[in-house]
Amino acid sequence: MHFAIVSYGFYQGNTRLQPWRYVYEMACRLPKKGFETTILTDKENAAQPRDVKVIEGVPITPMASPRLLRQIKTLSPDVIFWPLGPRSFAFLPLLSRLGGKVVGYLPGPVLGWADFQAAWKARLGEWREAAAWLIARRLGWGAAMAKCCAELVVMSQWNKQMLLAMGVPDERIHFIPAGRDPLPVSGNSGKLCDKGTESNEDKIALFMGWPTRVRGIDLLLDSFAIAKRKCPHLRLVILARGEGSSAHQALYRRVASHPAKAHIRIIEGFLSPEEVRLHIEACDFGVLPFLLVPADRPLSFLEFFAAGKPVITTDAAGLPELVADGRGLASKRGNPREMAKAIVDLTTESAERMEERCGAGVDFIRRYPDWDSCAAEFAAIIRC
Repeated sequence: MHFAIVSYGFYQGNTRLQPWRYVYEMACRLPKKGFETTILTDKENAAQPRDVKVIEGVPITPMASPRLLRQIKTLSPDVIFWPLGPRSFAFLPLLSRLGGKVVGYLPGPVLGWADFQAAWKARLGEWREAAAWLIARRLGWGAAMAKCCAELVVMSQWNKQMLLAMGVPDERIHFIPAGRDPLPVSGNSGKLCDKGTESNEDKIALFMGWPTRVRGIDLLLDSFAIAKRKCPHLRLVILARGEGSSAHQALYRRVASHPAKAHIRIIEGFLSPEEVRLHIEACDFGVLPFLLVPADRPLSFLEFFAAGKPVITTDAAGLPELVADGRGLASKRGNPREMAKAIVDLTTESAERMEERCGAGVDFIRRYPDWDSCAAEFAAIIRC
């Protein structure tokens, strides 16, 4: 069986990140399950999963649909895995002519009115994506996609509920989350890596990701200033993915004038998975204050839970379900006082309550499917 995957932006530098990680891990495993697999991407220098053919520089745009259709048809795929978003209406004529079975997937969350309001209030360019989703839903997006896609794959319960609300039949929606890595599940809250100037009495909050506004870096710094006044032993470590960008420069400027700058540590660069794990082991809890979620099911939550660390996040689409059952707290996005309260709550919680939270994260990960399990379920859907 020939399986073709269409993926925007799939290149070597982002296969550790969502949603490309999902495509990469599935593609790596499908050949072992008997699928001849091809990835079509609009990027050059694409990642090259073993035993997978990758076609680079493919124009994935409505204007180039005739060329894209010819390219896909030359592969004669039995199944086409297609990325869906609010603008997928433009591809309906193409999808209806592909010939093979089309399985749609959502790389990011379905955004709603609250997401639009949050992006607009924060003056984020992502308000356009949220607005596009609002318009698409009003125009019958769910019915249109259900007509041209035999199955739809989602990575969060949030997206499943949104599709159900748009009229997509329940039996056509398949919840297959991003898998977990084979990280050690220790549940150990001890400090395993160099903490810089921190002492054993300090409580360390850890942020991981690009230091951008959409990921809540400004919200985090505002909240930390408030929480620090109530918790003198509180420290903040920022693993600022990448380096030297305008966002990094803005972060340094902001921290330079921060009232608690002496207790904020910034670490730039693309750290290895092992280095990231050590920093997670050294913290007391994670803070991932997304204003909007760029990709469905952020993997950083799973990394914290695997180490037995609770997470503070926001009520952005799909995130509250990740910190449910005591695994963390979700505060109202854009509200630094609410997030500061969540930070103070975790910082001052009793040892017994914190142990319960750590255990909840570890139990969640122990029950959570790894990439092999996710790929097996994925393959079963393709064969249907």
